[in-house]
Amino acid sequence: MSSELNSIAQELESAEIKFLIKGGQIQIALPNGFDTLIIEIWNEDGEDSISLLNGRFHTHGHIEASEHDLPSREKGIRYLVESIFNGTFKMVKVETEPGIYENTIWDTYALEIVDEDDKFIVVGEI
Repeated sequence: MSSELNSIAQELESAEIKFLIKGGQIQIALPNGFDTLIIEIWNEDGEDSISLLNGRFHTHGHIEASEHDLPSREKGIRYLVESIFNGTFKMVKVETEPGIYENTIWDTYALEIVDEDDKFIVVGEI
């Protein structure tokens, strides 16, 4: 495991967040069987990528840290995961075609700009 991924794993462990390490990825099972959050280091510079195994959500630890005034990407990733688990960020199934839904994660900003014609389902309030 890379030192960058190890640092992220240590932050998640300190918050008692359960995860698996598989194939160079941290995998976190999300509530209600919604999906799996994947955290990986994707280049030689140690940049992280955060996505859903079966969805269209994508972000980076430094972006989460910057948006929430946190001191490091590890803290940004922890904040993201905790926000999903505590319901601040919502697990959402968005209709992309009639009857076809994709998983995503919406933060509070995304929830504020939802168009009244958008078709989506918020998965299980926690």
